Amino acid sequence: MPVRAICPECGATAILHDETPNLTIECRQCGKEVPVPELPDIPTSGPPPLPGTGGPPPLPKAETGFEVLDDEDEGVDEAPRRRPAVGRDEDDDEENDEDRPRRPPVGRDDEDEDRPRRPPVGRDDEDEEDEAPRPKTRLRDDEEEDEDEEDEATRRKPRSADEDDEDDEDDEDDRPARRRGRSRRGSKKTMVLVAGLFAFLVLGAGVGAAVHFLWPDSTTTIVEDDGVNQGDPGDHNAVVQPARRRDLAIRPVQFPGDRQTVKLPGRPREVCPAAGGRFLCLHCVDERKLVLFDVSEAAVVKEIPTAGPESHIAAGASALVVTDNGTRKLQRYDLRTLERDKEAPYPFEGPVKAIAMGHESHGPLLVVGDGPPDAWPVRFLDLDTLGPAEVGWAEPPPASLPRDLSFRAAANGSRWVGAAPGAKSGGAVVVTLEGKRLTVRNPLRGNAGFAAISADGEWLYTRYGPSAAAETPTRPPRPDGPNFQVPAVTGPYVVSVLTAGSAEGTAEVTVASRDRDRVLVTRRDVPRPYAPRDPLPPDRHLHFVPDANALVILPPDGDRVEMVKIDLAAEVAKIEQPMVFVTSTPPATFTPGRAFAYLVKTAGNATDVKFALTGPPGATLGEGGLVRWDPPGDVPTERVEMKIDVTAPGAVASQTLALFNSAAPAPNAAAPKPVEPKPKDTTSPEPKIPVVTTPPDVVPTAKLVTDSSTPPLGPPEMATPHIEVAIPGQLRDVCVGGAGRYLVLHCQAVRKLAIFDVGALKVVKTIALGSENVLFAAGADKLLIVYPDEKLIERWSLSTFKIEMDAPLDVRQKPTAAAMGSATAGPLILGGPQAQNNASKMALMFIDVATLKEVWIERAVGDFG
Repeated sequence: MPVRAICPECGATAILHDETPNLTIECRQCGKEVPVPELPDIPTSGPPPLPGTGGPPPLPKAETGFEVLDDEDEGVDEAPRRRPAVGRDEDDDEENDEDRPRRPPVGRDDEDEDRPRRPPVGRDDEDEEDEAPRPKTRLRDDEEEDEDEEDEATRRKPRSADEDDEDDEDDEDDRPARRRGRSRRGSKKTMVLVAGLFAFLVLGAGVGAAVHFLWPDSTTTIVEDDGVNQGDPGDHNAVVQPARRRDLAIRPVQFPGDRQTVKLPGRPREVCPAAGGRFLCLHCVDERKLVLFDVSEAAVVKEIPTAGPESHIAAGASALVVTDNGTRKLQRYDLRTLERDKEAPYPFEGPVKAIAMGHESHGPLLVVGDGPPDAWPVRFLDLDTLGPAEVGWAEPPPASLPRDLSFRAAANGSRWVGAAPGAKSGGAVVVTLEGKRLTVRNPLRGNAGFAAISADGEWLYTRYGPSAAAETPTRPPRPDGPNFQVPAVTGPYVVSVLTAGSAEGTAEVTVASRDRDRVLVTRRDVPRPYAPRDPLPPDRHLHFVPDANALVILPPDGDRVEMVKIDLAAEVAKIEQPMVFVTSTPPATFTPGRAFAYLVKTAGNATDVKFALTGPPGATLGEGGLVRWDPPGDVPTERVEMKIDVTAPGAVASQTLALFNSAAPAPNAAAPKPVEPKPKDTTSPEPKIPVVTTPPDVVPTAKLVTDSSTPPLGPPEMATPHIEVAIPGQLRDVCVGGAGRYLVLHCQAVRKLAIFDVGALKVVKTIALGSENVLFAAGADKLLIVYPDEKLIERWSLSTFKIEMDAPLDVRQKPTAAAMGSATAGPLILGGPQAQNNASKMALMFIDVATLKEVWIERAVGDFG
């Protein structure tokens, strides 16, 4: 009687037979050795007992992992049984049942004439549907394993008609033996067996090697084929494989040595972690490919075609989302199978500029669009439906917030931080989600450089240095350079990069604990992650995944991944002082009436670690750090706090959980109102700029010259006929502003603009620049600075000498010239060099000084030069 063995480790199955009692089998999937118990005495002939009439009791599956099968059951399951992988919900299996490829049932060969048939092995035509060939089970007994391999080789070899007739003579006697895989043949059969074995070794070995090396490696819980005949085994295209579901747990890297280099198809322009750090999603925009890099395997496991610049990416705990502005569709991929499982159209107007999602969360998905023009273009989508998420703003966000932002999300999806791309970010915006309530703040108004956020959403990392998410940094920002700090992908760790004293192209990297600011690991001669003015921000270049013992670096000068082993546990064990850290990312929500569970994970070198919980009534915490709580269905509060204290001799740590009620309704915030212009201050020297009101879809118009009244400039008072005034560096270019009062001097080598007041005979302001390549022009009271490489424009006041606003420059080619009347209020004129028959020549472009947006000129007559 056949028995289905189910591996208790990974859930893989195989068919055993009644000659295999008291042996030990080795799981072909995970390698675990499973003992086979003595099988009960089950009759092998006669009709099966009727239901309810007794009969030999089946083996208990829950305890032994073995199940007795009837002949009719063996190899006929369309959906093979398997044990669910640890950490997966039953709902996930039900949700993916429809998308999972199914094996065709036995007996469909007669209906499908196009399917290649497998030649019968020593059986009559009427026996073809009796049973299907069984897969070989790996036994520890070497002799029986060799016999199985010989039988498998013989079964794979096509049989001739003479051989079939000869085998038919003893069909009645040999059929039970064939069912057990122990058929004995005569001398002629032995010769056939040897020939078949030779063919198998020559051909089958090559096919096996190809499958072994080309099939994506994983620790997936794979259901073995229980014997369903799916076509000719020689034709691998005819075999319908079940969906491969990956185990998303992170394991330490296993490559030899302490470094590994993996080639990529191109240079990534967008990067985000996925599955808690198991994957890095790398978007090679120019090659139109999305690369899934498995950190634990140190290998590329999937390439997904994209629409290049028209696509953006974000990933969560088990799903990846790709947008396509060309087709206006959202595509969702299951990270367990690496296959697309859902597609939906955009539920809003306009294109998508950026998306972001917590890499240990299940949504929502933050989306940055380009409209409406009178509201901040940030919205949220539900990951399950790909439609609008059930969240709302507590207060409508101001429409004046920066719009062209690239966001990073906290791992648990509780907070997002956004900054404008390029060297001049123009500040940072923080969005917080509390249950279904959204709030936004703009703590940084200057040059943030980049913006990253810790896994728990409590700390921000910018050029201002680390700061609490609810605070505003007070220290000045550092200039764009190769040194920076970013959080680890998971855990309470901070990674610092320092290049001083390092060899060219290398850096010193340290990993410290965030709460104690204690350096845990220092590695020198690490490939330098970032170079100034790189279009990819520093936090996208470096990813530390503690559970994988891996520091992943995307060098700024190549299309590759550099991996460096950092065994944090081994390094901490060398420290004499006892330490303990809480490394798990806390959840952000709870649902009334649904069981809540959270496993507190710790790391460090302390022993005898103990846990204590302070929380709502009914919440418990086990010795292993498992928090359980059964909240009632009518929890009235919107927020519940839990505190976990972890203690050990000489060490202590804690973690606070701020859990928001996911059943609380989303705020019904009123629709955003257009920003009304501020009343004009009559005492201000601001020039009067005419405003043209036009529909949103019509580009506003302006005059070629907007007049501005300027105060008269008298002669300066000079004690001598000749004076000299020092400037910060060698002069490269100059423009006039303030109707002749100011000279704006460009000292390119030191990246500064010096504003010289002709009336005061001194430099009244020095402006630090983010790049050597800048364009500038000044009017009656405004100075415009253009960064052609970053396509960014800034407006400065010549009255207060402070920056007033910045905005992205919507232009394809890089401008090479800027001009503006020194006694006017604009517009700013941008252009490129004159060149005949040059299709890439940039046409003249006019920028409105008040809005920093392009305008059309009402009337222009004549030739431009």
